[in-house]
Amino acid sequence: MFTLITRATVVCDTCGNQHTDEVDGPPQSSEQILRAVTLVNGWQQRPNGLLWCSNCVAQALCGTYGHDWCQWISCRCKGNKPKHTVAEDGACGSDHRYCRRGLHYEARPRMLAEVA
Repeated sequence: MFTLITRATVVCDTCGNQHTDEVDGPPQSSEQILRAVTLVNGWQQRPNGLLWCSNCVAQALCGTYGHDWCQWISCRCKGNKPKHTVAEDGACGSDHRYCRRGLHYEARPRMLAEVA
């Protein structure tokens, strides 16, 4: 049995980040391989032909539309992380949230739930 496997490496034209992937199956054009390797991994080919990695795409989206924050989450480290304090109830005194695009993170002192 003979299987042809093509290994393709793409390089981000913005930051230089590289991604290598294997494309198996029948021979494909360079354009088909480029689409297969980049689209699956969140890369984009810009209208001007430049390749952007998923981090550069996310950074551009956040710069244009703002961050896509999740809700604040209570930290569960019980004060074991540097700069985290322990609250009176023994829980960590920090909350955190992150941008769903994956590049940005924020922390704040824990906010206690309001009593109804």
